[in-house]
Amino acid sequence: MVEPWPKVAFVIPVLNAARDLPVCLKTIRDQDYPADRLEIVVADGGSTDDTAAIARSFGATVIPNPFKLAEPGVDLGFKHAQAEILFALAADNGLPRKDWIRLMVKPLVERPEVIGVYTQIIPSPGDNAFTRYYCRLHVEPFTWFVYGPAANPRHFERCYPVETEGEGYRIYRFTPSTHPLIAMAQAFGVRKSFQRRAGFEQDDILPIIQMIEDRQAIAYVPDAGIYHHHLDSFTHFVKKYRWRIHNSLYLTEAGFDRRRPYLSRGRRLRKYLFELYGLTA
Repeated sequence: MVEPWPKVAFVIPVLNAARDLPVCLKTIRDQDYPADRLEIVVADGGSTDDTAAIARSFGATVIPNPFKLAEPGVDLGFKHAQAEILFALAADNGLPRKDWIRLMVKPLVERPEVIGVYTQIIPSPGDNAFTRYYCRLHVEPFTWFVYGPAANPRHFERCYPVETEGEGYRIYRFTPSTHPLIAMAQAFGVRKSFQRRAGFEQDDILPIIQMIEDRQAIAYVPDAGIYHHHLDSFTHFVKKYRWRIHNSLYLTEAGFDRRRPYLSRGRRLRKYLFELYGLTA
């Protein structure tokens, strides 16, 4: 790999994230990547706590997010950032290792056809049992039931052929109707040149499907990993995912419904079988 390394930006949508943000930002600033090639953009949805001050104390640029929601905030941050490669993070994420950026940008540097990079969620040493369970599963039970191994990068080899393999990364062959569940929100990196289609601003999975539909390569970097300090307790787990599962099952214009045109017949059927499965499991 040749110097200089590409400029990299982390875009973090926030709303009252003072509890989690310092840990997230510290893992970025602790990277062994050249500091002058690193940018942090925090899209603030109107926090009333110390979120903005904390962000600025780590050298981040804070921009307003009038939409408040995370995905429009990511989109605003991507447009504001000046770097060549953009990563979307949540405030409760953390980079597990100091060479994380170098690992993740390697496929983008080596292969011009690669438009984006992703890794898998891993538990951090201090996580509770509920967060560790979620990190290993990668999604909540409803989404796992619908997508199966396509919901977790650790199991992609069970359902997708490998198209290209490099040192420290691999590229699978995906199709839109059998797309994997890769979310931009969890440390997905993309070239600045990528533009979401109109109407895809509210969803963090539709842009990945867009890349697949446009036959653009995305690379999996298994050794990088991403922390997701996600759940406080079993009660938090039930409350959070009961709401998400309800939305996926019953709400139109929710994330799952927006992706309906790209769902195979089997995945659509499993959506409606989930309630029966839940009663008998």
